[in-house]
Amino acid sequence: MASINIDLIYGLPRQDTDSVTRTAQAVATLRPDRLAVFGYAHVPWKQKRQNLMPVGELPDAQARIEQRAAIDAVLRHDHFLPVGLDHYASPDDSMARAMRAGTLHRNFQGYTVDGAAALIGVGASAISSLPGGMTQNAVSSAAYARLMAQTTDSLPVVRGVRLEDDDRVRATIIEQIMCTMQVDVDQIILDHDLPASSFDTELSRLAPMMRDGLVSMTARHVRVTEKGRPFVRHVAAVFDRYLSPQTTPLHASAL
Repeated sequence: MASINIDLIYGLPRQDTDSVTRTAQAVATLRPDRLAVFGYAHVPWKQKRQNLMPVGELPDAQARIEQRAAIDAVLRHDHFLPVGLDHYASPDDSMARAMRAGTLHRNFQGYTVDGAAALIGVGASAISSLPGGMTQNAVSSAAYARLMAQTTDSLPVVRGVRLEDDDRVRATIIEQIMCTMQVDVDQIILDHDLPASSFDTELSRLAPMMRDGLVSMTARHVRVTEKGRPFVRHVAAVFDRYLSPQTTPLHASAL
């Protein structure tokens, strides 16, 4: 076995700060190479089995924040390095090395050291990311199997989105924020030969986050503070033109 990766979930029914602390401490003693820490998302309209959950025993928003902070404290105390939003790595792991070198990437599966330009999704509903755009396979297992049986020279894809140049630039900005907790917008503009006023609107939307100490900005170099790390997805979302300013990005794991 080359490495051990463990996922932790908080925000489940009957969890509290003490219980997630004990779990994190027990997991840390195993010395895994990487950990991912996700908040449970209660979305029974998407995951029908979640209707079995005792809703009245789900932790409230404040309790979830406290649970997340407790797990973070345990893992940092045991010398795991925070990586981006929701991952931790042993200091000697390749992900930690990539983070220090500035070569860390993020795709549909989370943070990765793989810099490949193409990610092929295999199986029902899987999403593929390609230089030209993104595609999704047939969602149901039956439809996926039917398409696989019908063709020998193409993927069982049912929908796709072509990427425009603007999409690629924004993807670069978002990935830098999510992976390095900072981005030099002026450098992005220079690299892509864009007008100097590009992203002025997006940068103006960071003002409330700056007042709250979640973000600092020197000229147009944006940095996410340690206080702002749990909100890095919100910072990155400012540059997503497909989200309205009122949209709150989901940071959670739906079982």
